[in-house]
This record gives sequence, C-alpha cells and structure tokens, in this order.
Amino acid sequence: MNFTFRVFRVLFLVFGISTLTYGQSGPEILLNEKIAEKNYFPDFSFAGYHNGEADIPKAVGKIVYAIDYGVIPKDGLDDSKALLKAIYKASEIEGSVTLQLPGGRLILSDILYLERSLFVFRVAGTGANGTEIYCPRSLMYAENPAVLKELREYLLEFDKKQIEKENIIDLPFTQYAWAGGFIWTKVQGVSVKSYLQKYEEPYNVVAKVSKGKRGTFSFKASEAKELKVGDVLELQLFNKDGEEGDIIDDLYINRDVKIGSHHWKPSHGAYSTFWNTNLKVLGSLNKSDSVLLNGMNDGPYARVIGVSGNINFRAIYAPDAYIEYVNKSLNSI
Repeated sequence: MNFTFRVFRVLFLVFGISTLTYGQSGPEILLNEKIAEKNYFPDFSFAGYHNGEADIPKAVGKIVYAIDYGVIPKDGLDDSKALLKAIYKASEIEGSVTLQLPGGRLILSDILYLERSLFVFRVAGTGANGTEIYCPRSLMYAENPAVLKELREYLLEFDKKQIEKENIIDLPFTQYAWAGGFIWTKVQGVSVKSYLQKYEEPYNVVAKVSKGKRGTFSFKASEAKELKVGDVLELQLFNKDGEEGDIIDDLYINRDVKIGSHHWKPSHGAYSTFWNTNLKVLGSLNKSDSVLLNGMNDGPYARVIGVSGNINFRAIYAPDAYIEYVNKSLNSI
C-alpha cells in the first residue's frame, strides 16, 4: 500500500495566492509556464534559519564578547588563537549563548569549529563599522582536519588529480575542493559523507519513495509506520538509467565535459549502482553455464539492476545489496 505524505499544505496555498497577486511584471521563469517547465527554478524561500520562516535572533541567551578573550580588531595581528579560545569558553556555557565579534578587520588563518546547538556566532554588521573576517592564507597551511581523514585517504587511493594537458596542469586535488572552510559547523564523531567502503555505516532506511515530483511538497512512500511528524529525513536519489540518465543531462546541460563514471557505476560507497548493463563473455562456454558477478563488499545497499548478456549471470554483492532483473535488459521493460 502506498501512503501519500503532504507537507506544508497551508504554505503551499499561500504561495499560490502570492503568485497570483504578483501580477505579470515578474521574470519569465516564474510567469511563462513553457519557460518555467524547461528551466526549473527552485523555491529558495525554505533556505536558511528555520527554513526562512523566522528571523535570526539578535541576541540569544548569554552574550560572550570576543574582545574579552584577546580578539582585537584592526591591529594587523592574527586573531585565530583568540577566536578559538572565545569559542571554547562560550561553548562551555549551558543553554543558549551568543559569541559577539567586534567591528573592524579580524585576521583568521585557522579553522573555527562550531560544534554545538543553541550557539550564535554574531558579527557587528556590515559597512564601515561592521566586522570583516580576513583570511590571508590558504587552507592548505591549516592543520589537516581529523574529520577529513577518510577523504584524504580516498584522494590518494584513487589518485584524484586535476589534469588539464592543454594548460600543463597535473596536480592532486586539495581536500578542500570537496569540503571544509575557515568557519565550519560539525558534530563530533559523526561522518556526514562516506568515501571508502571500509568506513561505511549502514543507513536506517525507514521507507522507499515510489513517486514524487520535483518542487512539490508531497511524495508517495512504501510505508508510514517508521515516520512521524517532526522527523528530519534524508531523501536519496539514484540514477536508474546509467550513463544515458536524464539526471546527467540535467546536471551538466549537455556541456562538452568528461563526466565521471561514478555517476552510474558501482564501487563508490553506499548505494553504489550497476544499471542496465549488457555484458559479452568471450570464449567457449556451455549455455547451461553461468558466470558469477561477484561485487564482494561493494558498499552496503548496492543496487544491481538490469544485468544481461550472451550467457546467464549470477550476481552477488554484499552486504545487503538490492539485485533485480538479472539476465533481463531494462530496455524490454
């Protein structure tokens, strides 16, 4: 049985009314249905603090002033150590807390981690008297973040490089091309992105989404018993059509660039995919024989769907892979 979950129904109606009262003076992408259909425009109104539906508090809880811990603006000296000390002291306070930065230029050359809730990192505004955070050094000079250890291993193991022969460039990618920054929110001990199978942790899958339309506030799921109001869920999207998938066209808009095979091939963490593949086995084999496709531990929950060819195949992927339509092409479905 499919269940339909409708979220923000009242808000959806409000948006509809707002669009009608907007008149005919807006951009074509909003007013022209044909253009809008060809050029999807996301609704960014849900971005930001509390989905953009609440103002950012001007003061939250106890206010801690960074200048009390040695943060001195406009003195030409690095403020990283003093800022780290101020964040550490503010984070020790129970309940809501605001760390207030002074106006003027602050020099930052190390990573500031914000690792707790109910914490506001507040500057003094913009303009002549506002706070300016100046970062004169590259992140490459900062200490390697422990949270990016797996990413660094991945870059080395798979020899990830930026190669542009025409520009004589052959350099390893920096870890910060994928993640990170000088001011960084994170949860201790939690990996938010997996790169290598040996570090993979199984997902808590509460339901499978069978149908949904981009830009709407409802979708159909296989079951509802594990879902309740107030849950924060992660929706994962899979490329079901392999190298020719529409999602690749949507991502790259048919640009003349090399598209990495990890968009459709397995061996890349959880939920790796192996879709609609036709294999040709060379040599003399009896029709009664079968060939084992052994993915071994190719990431938990690998998806192996639509493997066929000139002989019967058996597919084994572990752990907890989803295997369907072996010896049957998806083109015939």
